Amino acid sequence: MNKLLWALFAAAAAFAPAPAPRAARPVLKAVNNGRGVAQKLRRSGVRLQAKAEPPRAAVVAQAAAAAVEDAEPTWFDTYTKVSGALTNLFPVWTVVFTLWALKDPSAFAWLTTKYFTAGLAILMLRMGITLA
Repeated sequence: MNKLLWALFAAAAAFAPAPAPRAARPVLKAVNNGRGVAQKLRRSGVRLQAKAEPPRAAVVAQAAAAAVEDAEPTWFDTYTKVSGALTNLFPVWTVVFTLWALKDPSAFAWLTTKYFTAGLAILMLRMGITLA
């Protein structure tokens, strides 16, 4: 029972969220004795006018969204959804296989050092590829 609790604790600790990085502090620079471009333009009487037309990126994004909505899902879209769901459930798979291995160790007797090393290498490569 003690091993089971330790395995559950280790599995839960492995998937704890990492602390968020500190936000970068803004660097304030004094430009022209504290007078910015906007202040200079206001003092000179120049008025800035916003363009009435939407930015090109917004128009392209709307057109792409409309094209995607009309298209049928491909096999790759289905593959992406299924693999995303399975990947999001990785902590569940870890706990399930941990409990299975603790209950019936002979089921995993085939997992020798050679296979374990190769599996760990594949897992680390996959984690490195998917880092954002």
